[in-house]
Amino acid sequence: MTLRNTLLGAAAAVGLVLSAGAANASIIATLNGITNSASHPGAFDFSYSSTLAADEQIVSGSYLVLYDWGPALNPVPTSATGIMKTNFAFTQQLSGPTPQNTAPTDSASVLNVVATYTGATVSGFALGNGANANLGTFTLTSPLGGSNVNGLQGSSAQHFNPGNASLTGTFDSNITTETVPAAVVPEPASLAILGGALALAGVVRRRRKA
Repeated sequence: MTLRNTLLGAAAAVGLVLSAGAANASIIATLNGITNSASHPGAFDFSYSSTLAADEQIVSGSYLVLYDWGPALNPVPTSATGIMKTNFAFTQQLSGPTPQNTAPTDSASVLNVVATYTGATVSGFALGNGANANLGTFTLTSPLGGSNVNGLQGSSAQHFNPGNASLTGTFDSNITTETVPAAVVPEPASLAILGGALALAGVVRRRRKA
């Protein structure tokens, strides 16, 4: 794991805003735009391109995760192209996955979007020397509105170095920033107030019955 990735993981652990960059990283998703969804009226399409750096390779089980993205409308993804369509399986889960030696901020109450690679080993060098969007594109549809925030993305892959067999295949991970929908999640204080109000309402109802 490179010093850069170690620093990125440490920054994520303390909640700092990180600057995303595709060079010398694992799988990087880049937001291309947010538009009104044609397939889901009233919702919004978040369209991303996905890039694998030339000095990285993905194997079956490598993954990209967008932390705290929120619920995505089915199908997930709404659409996709290239390898993101043919060889990535998309799921949603509340926790993780967490790339090795990193500590991203990950709320246990907001869904993540996880894209897991299912194909044969391929390097960014073979996919056009790390060309932008060499893994293709994908679109996720959010029902929560068109507003967006700086969230985190993470990925797990391997180093690729054709001139150094001992380095090729060694583990690599990455944490950077990415734009995600602004998920509407009640704060703990709000939940406590709501719980108290519901309890009080129950007492009032019981008194009226008495």
